Amino acid sequence: LLSVANVSVSLFPESPTGLEGRTVQTASSGLAIFTDLIVNRPMAYQKLKFLLSTPPPSTDSLVAFSNVFNVEATDVIHLVVSQEPGTSVAGQTLTQQPEVHIVDFDFNLQGGWSGQVSA
Repeated sequence: LLSVANVSVSLFPESPTGLEGRTVQTASSGLAIFTDLIVNRPMAYQKLKFLLSTPPPSTDSLVAFSNVFNVEATDVIHLVVSQEPGTSVAGQTLTQQPEVHIVDFDFNLQGGWSGQVSA
């Protein structure tokens, strides 16, 4: 029975760069908490791989994987439809016009951004 053990984390698929922070945590009473992990570059379809190496004489390791996640660049701009068009009569102006917000990665409205958005 393990009462204290080290759990390590890495990116999966394996990447020599990209993960920062304390990538090894000491588990105590069955719990390892990671608090400062940073993926430092944009990546798609990424997972975290957690590894618990069991002490000798065992040669087994326990492995777990996180769900798939994406990491986007901080300067990514998104369009969010905040008001949907309303039902209308063919050939007439829509009863409710659509509204599109231009937002950043954290979905903050980008009030200083200007440019054409076409439908």
